[in-house]
Amino acid sequence: MKPPAPPKPPRLAITVDVEADWCGVDTRGIDEMLPRLLERLDRHATPATFFVVGQHAARFRRHVAPHDRHEVGSHSQQHRVLTRLDNHHLQRELVESKQALEALGYDVHGFRAPFLRTPAGLLRQLDAAGYRYDSSLGSVVPGPQNLYAAWRYGLGKSLIQRVGPSLLRDRVTPYSLTWLRLYGRLGRALLPRGDAVFYCHLHEFLPASRGVAGWPAPVRWLHRRRVGDAAWRILDGLLTQPHRFVTCRQMLADRAPLP
Repeated sequence: MKPPAPPKPPRLAITVDVEADWCGVDTRGIDEMLPRLLERLDRHATPATFFVVGQHAARFRRHVAPHDRHEVGSHSQQHRVLTRLDNHHLQRELVESKQALEALGYDVHGFRAPFLRTPAGLLRQLDAAGYRYDSSLGSVVPGPQNLYAAWRYGLGKSLIQRVGPSLLRDRVTPYSLTWLRLYGRLGRALLPRGDAVFYCHLHEFLPASRGVAGWPAPVRWLHRRRVGDAAWRILDGLLTQPHRFVTCRQMLADRAPLP
């Protein structure tokens, strides 16, 4: 009798929101950090899913060619808060970003809302715009709303598929580079054990930043803690974990339940 096959390691989808730095207009993250990130991913033969703001599509295209190992989705056209828009401007954010990326040769299936802020009827409008899945579950800050979003994920059927981002093992904190930076050792102890979707921003890898303009100074100081080299070390730690690295689209193709 043959011994049972060893269990497969969990899947991890690394996702990157490609936008201007810290809600501003600078693009050092795309220009300087994206090449470094791609080198690391290539070193580990790791695919990633990039959710790209449409107005930065051409700048992103200088570094990532269509049809390579990575997946490209939309992160809206101008990175506006979708819940503040009327239906006409919301539709423009969805359609124009997809068109901008597809005009450069990308095959766009997925969407992630800026700040994970999702207006009522978003899935219906994504379906009408030709998207296949949404990756805007939960909130960017810890709280019970994240557990509620994860619970609702498994209920019933949706117009389009939905995937991640995932939660840390406390079940309330997003599995993001931001919170791993802020939590430090606690964050490492709370990493998900099963299949998961992780997300980060390119500007978090910049060596120094004044943070989000307009935020109170104490909040800015907290939010920009452990950027630069510390952020790279966190990512390197994830890349050396025994995961099966997949894109969001591959994660959905396996049709296994997500946390």
